[in-house]
Amino acid sequence: MMEETVLLTEDEVAERLRCHKSKVARFRKRGLLPHIVGRPILIRLADLEAFIASQVVNPPSPEETRIAENEAIRERAARSFLKMSMRGETRPILAGSIWVYLNGTGDPTGSISTV
Repeated sequence: MMEETVLLTEDEVAERLRCHKSKVARFRKRGLLPHIVGRPILIRLADLEAFIASQVVNPPSPEETRIAENEAIRERAARSFLKMSMRGETRPILAGSIWVYLNGTGDPTGSISTV
């Protein structure tokens, strides 16, 4: 027995996506949402479900978030050190919620403590 293909109009797709019909047309014109040419333009339910699945963004893991935050802190500390060294200053700086003591080489190292 053959499986029945469910076809949706742009209006029905827009309703399911909770957006305006023009947004569905943009997805279609950009090639993101396959469709059947004609009047009305039809979109298979399976294609809509695949499109939705492709748009889901997986949030980073807590470990990935921690690594990214630490990299950002080090980058801010290095920029601050560069500015300070251009002014001839050397002192601890607050980078995010961490005090970073710079060793004078441009690398944020040494004693690090949380505030």
